[in-house]
Amino acid sequence: MRARVTLLIALAPLLSACPGSIDDPSRFLAYADAAVALEDRPSVDAPAPPDAVSPCIDYVERALFPQTCATVYCHTATDPSAGLDLASPNLARRVVGVRGSMSCRSVSLIDPAHPEASLMVVKLRASPGCGSRMPLGGTALTASQVECVRVWAAHLAATVIADAGVQP
Repeated sequence: MRARVTLLIALAPLLSACPGSIDDPSRFLAYADAAVALEDRPSVDAPAPPDAVSPCIDYVERALFPQTCATVYCHTATDPSAGLDLASPNLARRVVGVRGSMSCRSVSLIDPAHPEASLMVVKLRASPGCGSRMPLGGTALTASQVECVRVWAAHLAATVIADAGVQP
């Protein structure tokens, strides 16, 4: 018992000490706060430096889609709702230039010419124009998350090979 008390007394300064401060906390919150970091930018349309990549690019495919879209009964690899698999690798080849399904067949999932008008972006808004807002039956994405999807869509549209899954 005395050994435990001695150990606790010895560790008390370490356990109660202030660890200091982090000069740039955003780098430790890469995925969870990517959308929040976007709000800190002076302008959404301001071009990023050539060597900078928006935190949204990784955030959308590695965190946002898996947590909100590629879940059970939605856009999984094994049972993709509306034929849209958001879980498997090489997502860009399945969405850039590919038309939507059902009432949204006239719109591309990711429109290379107008990424901001892509179905995968507009379906996240309150009034998508066709079909229902996504995630269906789930909590609406925040404005920052929707903006990250728009940034991601623009990135895909600009970087994918011209014939990447284009369907008539």
